[in-house]
Amino acid sequence: MASKHLVLGLFALTSAALAQDGPTGTIDRWIAGLGSGEWQVREDSVRRLVGAGEAARAALVEAVESDD
Repeated sequence: MASKHLVLGLFALTSAALAQDGPTGTIDRWIAGLGSGEWQVREDSVRRLVGAGEAARAALVEAVESDD
């Protein structure tokens, strides 16, 4: 039951962030967070990107294929 609430909470946070900042800017920030020197930022970015699901796929593929 707790995991169901966690998933719903992550979905709500992701939806709220996407609505507030637009999908591209928010997802790009989360992807940038994957390279943070702080593990908490990296972990949060992973959780949010997973929660964004399909909406994050194209940006993630682009980031993986980038030379940056």
